[in-house]
Amino acid sequence: MALIFLSFLLLIFLFAKLWKSTATKSGKWGINFNNMKQWGNDGVLNNVECPNCGNQLDTFRKPKNLTEILWGGWTCDECGTSVDKWGNERNK
Repeated sequence: MALIFLSFLLLIFLFAKLWKSTATKSGKWGINFNNMKQWGNDGVLNNVECPNCGNQLDTFRKPKNLTEILWGGWTCDECGTSVDKWGNERNK
């Protein structure tokens, strides 16, 4: 019974962390809804731009390193800037 209770508390903690990161649009956890266009004739996905050079990054990303595989994000083809899933430059 105690194991079920602890498992339930762990799930609540993880959900709260996911919710907070999504709401504040920061951190590794969370779901980025920024690249969703308003429903209409333009489609659903909107390209993200590089914060340094303004190059549009691919809608369907191709991870170039382990960090991008685990936590999302892009590497700009033009300037090589590493961008997180929130569209911010990653610290090196």
